[in-house]
Amino acid sequence: MPDPKDSSQKLSPLSESKRHQQSNNTDTTENPGGAGVVLSINSLKSSKKMGNSSGPSETVVLTSNEEEPVSKLEIELSRAKIELQEKDEQIEKLAKVRDEIEAELRDLTASLFEEAHKMVREANIKQASAEKKVTETQMKMEGLTTEVQALKVMVLTSTPSAPNKHLHPQIDPKKNKTNCSVSSINGASFHLRNDSTTSSERDDSIHSLDIPFGAEQTFIIDPKLYLEYSLWKKDPSLDRSIHEFLERIYKEDFELACQFENKTLQKSLFRGIEENTLSIHPISKDQIETKECDLLKVKLPCQYRVRIENEELSFDISSLARNRIISVCDCLNYLRYVTQGLVKSSNEDVFTEIMQHRKKILLARLGFKSQS
Repeated sequence: MPDPKDSSQKLSPLSESKRHQQSNNTDTTENPGGAGVVLSINSLKSSKKMGNSSGPSETVVLTSNEEEPVSKLEIELSRAKIELQEKDEQIEKLAKVRDEIEAELRDLTASLFEEAHKMVREANIKQASAEKKVTETQMKMEGLTTEVQALKVMVLTSTPSAPNKHLHPQIDPKKNKTNCSVSSINGASFHLRNDSTTSSERDDSIHSLDIPFGAEQTFIIDPKLYLEYSLWKKDPSLDRSIHEFLERIYKEDFELACQFENKTLQKSLFRGIEENTLSIHPISKDQIETKECDLLKVKLPCQYRVRIENEELSFDISSLARNRIISVCDCLNYLRYVTQGLVKSSNEDVFTEIMQHRKKILLARLGFKSQS
């Protein structure tokens, strides 16, 4: 009997060939794991042959395993787009906020600068007004000092034998039949005669003034000058165009004393003297130097500084120029006090004081230092 093992061995090649044929004839098989449809080798080979014969294939078959990553990428892409839109909106909002803040900063900076400039202007105005008040106060103090000195002189020159009538109003020279003398501010006296004297003697006595200059000298009054003064004293003012007395003082004293080489400064200086806007301050000793005087145009120690307020002008001058300016200012200030009614002296005393100021102007022009 034949051996069954041998028959099985004989049949095995046949069965294997059948299975091989069956597998070749089968295009697709199911994946036992349930993952999906798997293409067979024969189908791939046939597709390659068809591709070689008929051209490239337009259809691509994807498995379910390849579709999952694509869907994930699409989801991530949509999320990224949403995030980008949100970021763009945030950027726009931040840009608007930035523009608003920059505009507020510009407005704030402009308002701060405007306020600072306003404060500086106000401070400058206050400083200028304060300086003007200080200058005016100093000039008033100088005027009051001059008046106090004049009052001291009047008190010192008043004696029992020759009292000042404006200091002793109870003395009436009309009731006194004897000779008497009325002292002036500077010790000068108008000699008055009794009624028994002749008219010629009375005229001579009225127009003679004894002024002690250290030596015996006699000041003879010019009748025309005294008449001009009397007319001015009735209605005193500083208008030189309507008073011959003032016009004479301006031409003979003020203008001559204020003649300097620098004609431009001369005009400004004279205008400052008339408008009472001129001030003279001494320079500190460490700043004094020998240089050209701005008025005289010669080299001299310039110890004083002149300032004219209305023209915002200042320059340095020497003592020679300063003495001439001060003498003119003193005389003009005294005339101003008379017009304002601050001088309560008699007409004779006021006239004598004006003549003394004119004498000081002349001495200053000649280079003499002031006694006061």
